[in-house]
This record gives sequence, structure tokens and C-alpha cells, in this order.
Amino acid sequence: VPERFPDTAVMDLDGPVTAIIGSIIRGRKVIIPQGKDIIKGGDKLLVFCKREDENQVRSFFQNPTRRPG
Repeated sequence: VPERFPDTAVMDLDGPVTAIIGSIIRGRKVIIPQGKDIIKGGDKLLVFCKREDENQVRSFFQNPTRRPG
């Protein structure tokens, strides 16, 4: 997630339906996300999606101008 990504709760994302965030990695901490957990700039995400949706999902999380949903 780019540093400029605004803090956004998982439940407020308006992302691709086929994407599931499996974990948020923040430094040495691993978060198994629920709706109220916050994604912050600099986080690393483990996202599950269909192979054909990979580019759309990657673009969604790399473009912080579309947050929140």
C-alpha cells in the first residue's frame, strides 16, 4: 500500500468484489482483518483474488485517490 494511502477501514473500501484481504502486515505485526480494522499507508496486504482480476485489485490498492468507498 503506498505511503500516501489514507487510513481506511476495511469495511469502508469499495474494492473489487472478488478480492479478499487475508492479512494486513504492519511492521512486525500481522493483523487478520475484520471490518473495523484500518489499512494505513505503508501496510503490506495479503490479498486473495482470481488471477484474471489481479491487475484490477493491484490498481485499486495502489491508487489512493479513490478512498474511501
